[in-house]
Amino acid sequence: MSAIPPLAILGAGSMGGAILRGVVASGLAGPIAVTNRRVATAAPLSALAGVTSLALEERPDANTEAAASAD
Repeated sequence: MSAIPPLAILGAGSMGGAILRGVVASGLAGPIAVTNRRVATAAPLSALAGVTSLALEERPDANTEAAASAD
């Protein structure tokens, strides 16, 4: 199997987080950028392989940045 293109998940809460974990578990994920409102919620997601997690409270343009990094 081949890797999927770079992804962005804007809002990795309950649903987005579940999708993120499924994609990471598949082992097919290329780089994935995810956003969350708070640093406390975003920080643990950075520990997932291939994931860059951005918090809107620190970086108000995080959604734009994440979307720009994805195919």
